[in-house]
Amino acid sequence: MSRHVPILAAALILPALFEPSAAEGDPFALLFGDVEEIDASTDDRPGEDDLRFVGLRLGGLKLKDTATAYARPEGLCLLADGLFEHLDAPVEVTDIGASGWFISPERTIEIDVAGASAVLGGDHTLSLDGELFQTPEGWCLVESAWSRLLPIDFTYRPASLALHMEPREILPIQARLERQDLRDRLNLDQGSVQPDYRKIDNPYRWMTWPTADISLDIRASDAGGTKANSQVELSGDVLWTTARLRSAQSASGDMGLRVSFDRVTAHPNNSWTPTQVRLGDVTGPSQPLVSRTQAGRGLILTNRPAYAADVFDHTDIRGALPVGWEAELYRETQLIDFVTEPDGQGEYLFENVEILPGYNRFTVKLFGPYGETDTREVKFFAGSEMHPENEVQYDISLVQQGVSVDGDENGEPVMVASASVGFGLTENITSTLDVRSEVGGETAVVASAIGAYGSTHGVVRLGTNTQSDARMEAGVVHLFEDRSVLDARYVRWGDGEEAIDGSGGISQSATLQYDTLLPITGWGLPFKARLDWDAFAGGGDSVSASARFASSFQAWRWSSVTRLESRSNGEDRDYSLGGGLNATRNLGGLRLRSGIAYDIGPQPKLRTVDVALQKRFEGAGFAQWTLARDMETGRTQSALSYAHEFRNMTLSASAGIDDSGSWSAGLRVSTALFFDKRDSRYRTAPPGLSRTGAIRANVFDDLDENSTFNAEDRSIEGASFILDRSIRREETAADGSVVMGGVQAHRPLDLELSLGSLDDPFLQAQEPGLAVTVRPGQVIDVDVPLTLTGEADAMVTLIQDGHESPVAGVLVEAVNGDGHVVARASSEYDGYVYLDGLPMGDLDLRVAPDALDGIGAVAAPVSIMLTRDEPSTFGAALVIERE
Repeated sequence: MSRHVPILAAALILPALFEPSAAEGDPFALLFGDVEEIDASTDDRPGEDDLRFVGLRLGGLKLKDTATAYARPEGLCLLADGLFEHLDAPVEVTDIGASGWFISPERTIEIDVAGASAVLGGDHTLSLDGELFQTPEGWCLVESAWSRLLPIDFTYRPASLALHMEPREILPIQARLERQDLRDRLNLDQGSVQPDYRKIDNPYRWMTWPTADISLDIRASDAGGTKANSQVELSGDVLWTTARLRSAQSASGDMGLRVSFDRVTAHPNNSWTPTQVRLGDVTGPSQPLVSRTQAGRGLILTNRPAYAADVFDHTDIRGALPVGWEAELYRETQLIDFVTEPDGQGEYLFENVEILPGYNRFTVKLFGPYGETDTREVKFFAGSEMHPENEVQYDISLVQQGVSVDGDENGEPVMVASASVGFGLTENITSTLDVRSEVGGETAVVASAIGAYGSTHGVVRLGTNTQSDARMEAGVVHLFEDRSVLDARYVRWGDGEEAIDGSGGISQSATLQYDTLLPITGWGLPFKARLDWDAFAGGGDSVSASARFASSFQAWRWSSVTRLESRSNGEDRDYSLGGGLNATRNLGGLRLRSGIAYDIGPQPKLRTVDVALQKRFEGAGFAQWTLARDMETGRTQSALSYAHEFRNMTLSASAGIDDSGSWSAGLRVSTALFFDKRDSRYRTAPPGLSRTGAIRANVFDDLDENSTFNAEDRSIEGASFILDRSIRREETAADGSVVMGGVQAHRPLDLELSLGSLDDPFLQAQEPGLAVTVRPGQVIDVDVPLTLTGEADAMVTLIQDGHESPVAGVLVEAVNGDGHVVARASSEYDGYVYLDGLPMGDLDLRVAPDALDGIGAVAAPVSIMLTRDEPSTFGAALVIERE
């Protein structure tokens, strides 16, 4: 028998060699011939036996999963009305022909069915004789005819039931599909910040168990002996506010106590209702030309956003959008949003676009239905004090500076009332008014105007007080096309010996700063130049000019600063020129840091030299050794420090000695405690919990399917999360819980389970994500129930005239009992389709309704059931029957 095998193989292969078009790139056709040509009818009119469902591929993009075509000996015959529709071409197809244009209005197409001919561009005639056929759905053209009519090469691949179209020019539909592909990726990239994530309710309560931060410091030295001090910070809800208490005890036994009550809520923009109320030991906002921050006991009210109090962070961008056009919004070169339909006013509207402090440049790209394009730019500079048009923001405070709630005084007590009000006059101009009054003392008023135009931002302030002490400020910031920034500012503080609190007797000051990248090296050399001038109320002035570079050379990274200073007392003037150089590099597992400071004039000398070696150990350990030499005093110091973060505790130790024999050493231990509501007991956590928020996530396999953890459920170990687009390194313990600290308070954040951290690929979260907002010192509990998912496969076949054959490129959907599509997949070349990630329960597998539109076919759905005992089902049959 074996000797007959070569003869049999030759008999199978040799006939196929005379059909190179069928055999090219198709091993099945090479061995068995082209099944499409075998089945194709020789009649002029294609019949039901010639019907094919094919997928349309345009370049590397999917145009249509299922399109109707007919197999002919002359080639695959594709319906004209269907193809023009799929290509979004403005061509009207009737029974007698077609009329319209493709790519541009001057490239007209006229097709005459009776005459089997076409006219392109009004003067070029093509014969379609032998390439145009009538079908039950209308007339069609074979591949060769379409390739001559349109700037597209058509190739039909029977093995995969796909018609591949390779454009010879960029087509409008191709550009649109590429944009849609980019938008799909945008939606995937933004999956971690979906606005419809379920929000975890977190109302204030009248009383909660407090969170505690505890630390103990022990210091010893040859001069001062041994000293110890401890600190405890408590935070929790009291009377529907966040109450915070800090108690610090020094080595002498003195006790300091700080208490505050805060309530932060979210309100719509332009609301007069306070978003923040603070009472007790508070720090009031600073006011330009009036005062710096005010620390003491008092009350503060403001309607500014808690998590962006000084940032103009959102705006709307809109413009005219004709019907049929689309708009995309780019920040620099990054697509951030898109609109496919105009709103009720016929405009595109991009709502709540995030505005970053400083220069913002957006580009709106417009795309017409037939390839038309247009571009519009939106530029403005958002200063930290600007906010949207017609919006009012205010701060009101009454603070007794220098005195804490427990009566401890730090300086001379002063009762101060202050208010700041800002109003958005236009989109680019904001006005503010600041008033500060000391009870029994002077009152100061400052009016400001802040504006932005294009890449320029400016501010002007005028102020005075009851002593008629005039003050003013003017500043401008400009961003150049090469991204260089120029910042110029002038301030006149007043005529008094000390113009304002903390002015140091400076009556006038000016600053000029320029940041750029010099065209040196492949990445450019960062360069910053700065000029400062101060005039003193008592006479004289000070001038300082500096230049700073930063770059890298081989394995070294370095920065250098040079500074020229001049100071006058009104009669004599002194000059000094000096600078510093710092460099770092990695040495195996060590990091070397070094620096020097020097004077060039009036007398050249080396001032200081220092060097440090750093080592980060696996886990959470960090060690550093430093050596510093003061060349002016001749003193040399050396120090060694080590810090280690255990799971819920931080331990740090340090020791130092100088060349005189003086030494010092220290040890610090810190941890945090929070009340675990699930176990009704206190547990330890990483330190810093009382000053920021934390999320305690409980991950479990919801075996009883009630979305609540209980004894019947299984805890999941080793799971991690994505919080605010950042992957957290913490993982759940054996009990399925993990505490993620350091969470920014009062800011809405999105929390997602990292599915890649799960050992079982069939487990998935019941919800795609959660929206969480925490308060300082709060550990909010979040349950993350998982559910088992299943899988199923099916065969998609077509029955016509009693003949059954597999169908490729058919979209199959899994539908749950509520009628929602829970999974989709397309059939392969042999009709096989596989779906995974299916929920447990009763499901229907069906051919997507769109796949059956216009082809006169039906397909009955198939019901399946998935359970935890049987999460997989295979062998379902989806049969498409021609009506």
